[in-house]
Amino acid sequence: MEPALKKTLNDLQIDYLDLYLIHWPVALKKGTQLARSAEDFIPLNDIPTEETWKAMEDMLNRKLTRHIGVCNFGIGRLDGLMKSATIKPEVNQIELHPYLQQNNMLEFSRKNNVHVTAYSPLGSADRPDSLKVKDEPSLLDDQTIAEIATKHKATLRRC
Repeated sequence: MEPALKKTLNDLQIDYLDLYLIHWPVALKKGTQLARSAEDFIPLNDIPTEETWKAMEDMLNRKLTRHIGVCNFGIGRLDGLMKSATIKPEVNQIELHPYLQQNNMLEFSRKNNVHVTAYSPLGSADRPDSLKVKDEPSLLDDQTIAEIATKHKATLRRC
């Protein structure tokens, strides 16, 4: 982890990051750049989340980042990490929009002082069907969102 963070700092010509995140609670097999099937992933039970988090804590303690957090962690995985962590995650970045409100995650995060940041506020068109509600409509086709975009003279993609 340290070499990757130091390369990022060097590339950006800065001394520290404001926020450093574990992007997924999964790992790709060595040599895999982009996962195309389940075989490209290391099984969840074989991923040392606690070891990865200890490295994150070390980067924070060494002042290479000011804050640390995670992305795409569900309640169970986030709760487990918090129980083993010396420094608790400050942020969990998750997909969050009108069709994926994640109220249980928001409540859990509030109770545990974990900030939530949202990505894909207009939905994730490329999200696998297995993660969508049956017949889930596209937010880009939503009349209310179209009206808001028109009111603000923006395209739906800029809304």
